[in-house]
Amino acid sequence: LEKMELGEKFSPTSSVWNFLKEKGKFSSAPKPLTILVVDDDPSILFLFTEYLKSEGMIVDSFTDPSEALEHYMKSNMSRYDLVITDIRMRKLNGFELYYRFKALNPNVRVLFVTALDLVEEASSLMPDVNSSQFLTKPIDREELINSVWRQTGSKDKIKE
Repeated sequence: LEKMELGEKFSPTSSVWNFLKEKGKFSSAPKPLTILVVDDDPSILFLFTEYLKSEGMIVDSFTDPSEALEHYMKSNMSRYDLVITDIRMRKLNGFELYYRFKALNPNVRVLFVTALDLVEEASSLMPDVNSSQFLTKPIDREELINSVWRQTGSKDKIKE
């Protein structure tokens, strides 16, 4: 892998590491965030997906909350850094979806999107959820992206 000088100690791990870095097979760049987005309005879903992808995030999008839940159960649940879900949806609402995700993975992070002004009420009824986990529509690109950075602990990327 590397030419060693006489008397130099051989370290297989450092040699492999250097080789991989030189050949570009291993990057020290941070892994992109992986986000699951659920909204029964296809236009909102498309918009959010494009906003997130424009920041280099990997996005799986669903208009049907049942399909999103099924996909989540079949996938590596720790794959997702964040779930973004609308609250008012047919079949399963965002709160029901939240509790099902939490039952599967207690560490899942969820950001709620709503057209209703119910942040105070919802956060008082759900003690494990705080007001920073709610976004009220209409939501612009910067607001969505900054909320994702906050929820995932990437506060250094927030644009004020």
